[in-house]
Amino acid sequence: EPIILEKCDDNAFVHDAPPRSLDCKFQDINQKSLVLYNSYELRALHLNGTSVNQQAVFRMTFVQEDEDITKIPVALCIKEKNLYLSCVMKDGKPTLQLEMLDPKVYPKKRMEKRFVFNKTEIKKKVEFESSQFPNWYISTSQAEAMPVFLGNNRGGHDITDFTMELSS
Repeated sequence: EPIILEKCDDNAFVHDAPPRSLDCKFQDINQKSLVLYNSYELRALHLNGTSVNQQAVFRMTFVQEDEDITKIPVALCIKEKNLYLSCVMKDGKPTLQLEMLDPKVYPKKRMEKRFVFNKTEIKKKVEFESSQFPNWYISTSQAEAMPVFLGNNRGGHDITDFTMELSS
């Protein structure tokens, strides 16, 4: 006799498979690499020669979001440190920070919204918009060795476009 399921809970199956992820490195369009500085700060600077190995390797995890299908929701973690980029409100302004999370629990398919960025790719350039704070993007300064931040000036003085290189 067939069993009829009257109600389906989509969340019941979220943990069946680990989320898909890629290891990658990012540079802004001025060729500044993203580097972990003083354990809890991400900075953008030009690397050359032996300093190239300082470039942070990120694990980009594809997560579930229910909204716009033109954007790809991802979580970004500095691979070796289990530090996740997150967006929080500090002093009345959306702010980018790094949070250490338990590797036994994270990443997961449904990440808390502060960890989710909507990745958009146009002509081999990627940008990451905060899911928590729409129209705020992971950004770098034109200046050297400045912290990576959350900015709301696309195409302006701040840099919001990045190139992505897969890491082995």
